[in-house]
Amino acid sequence: MPQAAMTILPPLPLVRRLGLAILILGLMSVVAGPALAFDAPNAKRPFDVLVNGVKVGRQLLTFHHEGKTLVVENEIYILAPELWHNLADRALDLLRVGKQVSDSYILRCREVWRDGALAEITTDVNNYDEPVEVDLDATPNGPMVNGAAGRLPAPPGLVPSSLWQVEMTQGHPVLDLDSGSILNVHFNQGAQEPLAVGAEDQPARHVTSSGEFARDLWYAGDGLLLRQQYRDKKGQLLEFRYAP
Repeated sequence: MPQAAMTILPPLPLVRRLGLAILILGLMSVVAGPALAFDAPNAKRPFDVLVNGVKVGRQLLTFHHEGKTLVVENEIYILAPELWHNLADRALDLLRVGKQVSDSYILRCREVWRDGALAEITTDVNNYDEPVEVDLDATPNGPMVNGAAGRLPAPPGLVPSSLWQVEMTQGHPVLDLDSGSILNVHFNQGAQEPLAVGAEDQPARHVTSSGEFARDLWYAGDGLLLRQQYRDKKGQLLEFRYAP
């Protein structure tokens, strides 16, 4: 009679070692997963800024990689509506070369992301003739935030108030780029809904925030910001609309 083929099993300790290795790899993938969330392809993303439906400025988000490091340049120029109407886009040229224009808000921010975490921030803000500097840097005691609110330790998972990626709305503490304050914010993840982008509608995830940073935010399928809107201190509706 032909003999049945024998199945040779590995020793029990080896099986245990293999199982333990698979478990460790699984845990590593869970831990490492979020580090991949805060990323974007190299690109420039322009936004129109509107107050009560009237264009008053521009925002430009620029994403580029330096090796494995993501650098995000965030520039915002907002003028009083009557000034914008008189100077139109030429006002931006004046601001870029350092000309003093009254009734203006200017933000220049550089974010540095390493391994999916915010490593550095440098921000200069001129909030209608009130200059503010905000930065985040590494210290022997951990990352620290410096701003108008003082020098504060940066909590784990800190994200900037630019909120350019939908994953930033998953319960992370928020750094206010205007003051350096660490804000208490609650996010509510809404459903997808059509959003006008240029001449077309596209599906967008609607997220609302409340607390110290109340906003309506819409994100594209790739997770990048398409629009945000909120009421300012004067009760005016301020909007940032992606304008490709």
